[in-house]
Amino acid sequence: MGEQGYINQAMVTKYLNSNELDDSIYYICGPPVMLKAMQKLLQDDLHIPKQRIQIEEFTGY
Repeated sequence: MGEQGYINQAMVTKYLNSNELDDSIYYICGPPVMLKAMQKLLQDDLHIPKQRIQIEEFTGY
């Protein structure tokens, strides 16, 4: 079984080193509240440029 709970900075940095963080494109798909939380985490806490974050809103459930 994998990780459980909210995705936070500690969880992300546990699996990605600084090179991976700096060189990745981030794809977020989910309900609007999750999208906002993940975008805030990536931009505000991990300092990922907005251009490297792709978002797809999923409201179909």
